[in-house]
Amino acid sequence: MKILFHLGHPAHYHLFKNSIKELQNRHKIFILIKKKDILEDLLIEEKIPYTNILPEGRKDSKIGILLGLIKSDLKIFNFCVKNKPNLLIGTSPNITHIGKLLKIPSLNFNEDDAEAVPLYAKLSYPFSSEIITPESCNNGKWESKSIKYDSYHELAYLHPNNFYPDIERIKKYLDFSKPYFLLRFSSLNAHHDSGVRGLSADLVEKIISILSSKGHIYITSERKLNNNLEKYRLLVPLSDIHHVISFANLYV
Repeated sequence: MKILFHLGHPAHYHLFKNSIKELQNRHKIFILIKKKDILEDLLIEEKIPYTNILPEGRKDSKIGILLGLIKSDLKIFNFCVKNKPNLLIGTSPNITHIGKLLKIPSLNFNEDDAEAVPLYAKLSYPFSSEIITPESCNNGKWESKSIKYDSYHELAYLHPNNFYPDIERIKKYLDFSKPYFLLRFSSLNAHHDSGVRGLSADLVEKIISILSSKGHIYITSERKLNNNLEKYRLLVPLSDIHHVISFANLYV
């Protein structure tokens, strides 16, 4: 078979990476991505072939989302006409639109209730061949086309069958002479992050003041750090971040 994966977020790479590696042994795999945070860097680091169909990315306003959706639809449509995949897999509305147009089955993976991501659900669920979600998810009026599984996205890459924490991979990047604490800051600019504030600068300062006497502090961040926080930034290969989290004494 020829199977196309469309990745729109770093988490989607982690979700599908083990499936992709397994399927590559028997099938032709295409990977399409858009610019999103560290997604492209992860694929480059892991030496996985891909095509970036939206290298300029998109804005996170509703107009930006719409324009990005249209551009991606056109790029995926053209790619599918040329390469003729037999199956489309991803977590984006785009594969469902193109699948419907070209009569290619689309598997739409999601891990939120439909009412929690109403825009995503309305743009993608009506056109999906199948909606693949954890058993705990409520897919609203699209339950009839849902396939449920008794697990979560994260176990696709963190289950012991697929992941074993390896301290040797991160020893040269961290100081293990004391406990260490990892602070993670998201950009919070996705459409479903509306009204979410995250960790304020004042709160971060308070957390650091509490923890600094008890061990080492490391920060990973999607957003720009204040000058006084930059010294805590952790520089580690992107593919090793789950090993870093595993050995942390505290994760915020």
